[in-house]
Amino acid sequence: MGFFKGILAAALAVGMVAGLSACGVTPVDRSAMDALVAQQQDARLDCPVGHPHRCAPVSGLADLVDESGETQHVIMLARGSDALAARLHMIRTARSHILLQNYIFSDDEAGMLLLAELVAAARRGVQVHILVDALLSLPDAALQASVELAHEGLSLRLYNPMREHAVVRGGDAIAALTCCFRRFNHRMHNKLFAVDGRHVILGGRNTAARYFDLDTRMNFIDFEILVSGQVVEDVDEGFFRYWHHELARAPRHTVDVAEVLEGQSLEEQPLSAIPATRLGFALEQAMDRQWLDALILDAGFRVSDVSYFNDPPDKINVTSRAGSEEDSTGQLRALMDQARHSVTLQSPYLVMSRDFERFLRDRDPAVRWRISTNSLAATDAFPVYAISRRQRHRMVAQHGLEIHEIKPFPEDIADWVPRYDALIDEKAMGLSSPMAGDPVSPVREMPGPRISVHAKVLVIDAEIAVITSHNFDPRSEVYNTENGLIIRDAAFAGAMTDLLENAMSDGNSWLHGEKPHGVPVLGSINRALARGSRRLPTLDLWPTHLTQNYSLREGAEPVAPQDPDFHAAYVPEGEFPEVELRKRRRHTGIISRMFGFLRPLM
Repeated sequence: MGFFKGILAAALAVGMVAGLSACGVTPVDRSAMDALVAQQQDARLDCPVGHPHRCAPVSGLADLVDESGETQHVIMLARGSDALAARLHMIRTARSHILLQNYIFSDDEAGMLLLAELVAAARRGVQVHILVDALLSLPDAALQASVELAHEGLSLRLYNPMREHAVVRGGDAIAALTCCFRRFNHRMHNKLFAVDGRHVILGGRNTAARYFDLDTRMNFIDFEILVSGQVVEDVDEGFFRYWHHELARAPRHTVDVAEVLEGQSLEEQPLSAIPATRLGFALEQAMDRQWLDALILDAGFRVSDVSYFNDPPDKINVTSRAGSEEDSTGQLRALMDQARHSVTLQSPYLVMSRDFERFLRDRDPAVRWRISTNSLAATDAFPVYAISRRQRHRMVAQHGLEIHEIKPFPEDIADWVPRYDALIDEKAMGLSSPMAGDPVSPVREMPGPRISVHAKVLVIDAEIAVITSHNFDPRSEVYNTENGLIIRDAAFAGAMTDLLENAMSDGNSWLHGEKPHGVPVLGSINRALARGSRRLPTLDLWPTHLTQNYSLREGAEPVAPQDPDFHAAYVPEGEFPEVELRKRRRHTGIISRMFGFLRPLM
């Protein structure tokens, strides 16, 4: 323990020193920087002024908008490659404006391609607004300076930058955590991509290669919808609530980007041309009318009841009011509370807040709850899984949840990632798309990449579907701003249920359940001590864990983990199946046993 205490003491000392210096940062002269950028910004137009369509081709999405407003058209985007092509199509056919709001905007191939396409749209005369959270987006001051000068029709703003810097790393990050912990943790987790007030993509995806089936090491199984209709006007209004908020700032008004802009004149912008990439397939697909027609036909729905919800930009300063339009968590809880027979959801991170546990204790026990989430072998955030591990027995035994943990190499991986064979070839060539903070893969090396669930979807009674950025975890409840769409339509909700059922099937997921109770008296004592130990706020002292993952026996019928015949129908797979990295198992155990107090931050 002396080693850990020493590390903690050193971190606190550095944080205190850095925190004391935080007030010494001199703010940027905003007027001067606005003038400097205006002088250097590209203003050229590739399309004649006054052209009625901004020189854009006609989109196959145009006919989907019901001008009466009585219906909306919804297209499922369950595959990353389709999601990327849809964005490219919408950019190239935009005529008025483009709004992009993201938690993460990476500077990898996918991010740079989309940036270049957005610059090209601005040069046609389209007004482009990009709003990203400052913590993990465009992590280079020189790149942000390039975006500032790329074109006068393209505007970039950062949500909640810290210590007057666009990019906060190292000592600056420690200083921000020390002096402004609550504000540092307040992040904009919203995700949307809207065009012309008529079409919007909304769901779980950020802007990075692994969200678009492009990473050779790991790809996210995510979900979005492309909605065409008048609800997009509400989405636009919600976007500009953030855009004009005091927490949103232009990069040129931060110290590090201002220094780059003052130090050099960026006459030739690296973003002014489409970069040569391996993503040519997406550019071709984006303008392929047959691809779009097939997507509309196979994954499209005409629905009449779609509503948008959006947390206030300063969420941490607004008192939560359950059910209020100002509170995404309240709205989601109200929908769950309405359930008559089933709640089915998918979330990458499964951690119960104290408030959510109270909600589960008071819920109707007749309602069946099924949850699709990540296993330790599949997750991209093992510390979150470690904290969830302390709660697994309560989830199953006390709250009656059916938890299905996705496998890293599921049976249907090639259907979920159509480029899987291409990724195998690209991996053999040594191609990859790393992201900051990537943990080492815990599974055995395979020819292709593993997958990880990242979608945030909820279905109530197979009648109401929610597609959102909300992770159904403590961070989304308190610290992160979130948004989403509620669709009240049985056909669409039924299709969503089918997708979730497939993800939870035995070939794609393990089912989490209790271990056999063992010897009657000793087993009861063991369970009582384990339950008490899991409840402790810090150290979990009892060595035994009471749950593990299971696979369905050949020829057996699926049953719930609470069913008396459960152990007869399922084969135990252990707590961490397919996790071969011993260090991952060890670190997960340490975090689970020693850091339960971190639950509110997960």
